Order: sequence, then structure tokens, then C-alpha cells
Amino acid sequence: MTEAQNLFNDLRFRGFTLAVEGDSLFVTPRSGLSNADCAEIAANKSGLIALMTLPARPHLTDAGELCIPLDSDPRFRYWADGQSLFATLIEMDAPLEMWRRHAYRNADLLDGRHGARCKGEAMQGTGFVRCGVCGYYCEMEVKQ
Repeated sequence: MTEAQNLFNDLRFRGFTLAVEGDSLFVTPRSGLSNADCAEIAANKSGLIALMTLPARPHLTDAGELCIPLDSDPRFRYWADGQSLFATLIEMDAPLEMWRRHAYRNADLLDGRHGARCKGEAMQGTGFVRCGVCGYYCEMEVKQ
């Protein structure tokens, strides 16, 4: 996490609200901020503004959980006719642990059976192969 992300999370945890208007950053209630807080906010102002103006994207939390924010691009909302969760995992280049939690283990990715059943193609991950269409994965690398 960046220093701006840590500061943002700390301020929110302590009950502060942050808002951006143009190039201005507002933190309320201002009366609760110490001089050290104000100095740290000033030093990280551009990072905080950048963080707050980026569109929300799926990400892994510090605990390793998949988080798809409700204010993210509608294409990530698989529960509301967006792209499949598997396509989002591919786009995120999600690690094997996420595939273990959310997908289906199947060794047919390594032979012709997958192509006969699914229109997707097997793609190499780090230490595993996965398909963003059917959601299958296999913990083995494809030999070139």
C-alpha cells in the first residue's frame, strides 16, 4: 500500500470524511485533526486526490479477499449481468489462491477436451493454467 492509501484508510478509520473538488481536498471534521495530521495530509495531498478520483476497480484486500466495489465499472459486476467473475480474475491477473476460492479445478485445460467443450482458451498464470470463459484452472504450467 502507498503512503497515501495508508493515510486515507487511517483517516477513514478514525471517522474523518474526505472529499475532492477540483484541486482541493477537504477533510471533515477539521477540528479533529492534529497539526501532525494536517502536515501529513499536505504532504500526501496529490496522492490522496489521485486515489480518490480513480475509478474503483476490483482488488485484493490486505487479507487476500477479492473486493469488487459497488461503484466500480458495471462490467465487473458479475451479479448484475456484467462480465463473468472469471473474466475479472483474468483481467486482474489474480493469483492462484483467488482461482482456488472462486473457480473450478479441472485438468482438461491441458488436453484437447477443454477446446471441445469451451470457446475460451487456456492461459498461463504463475504456476497454473486458467480459462476466463468456463472458470476452470489447473495447478500446472503448460510446457512450451
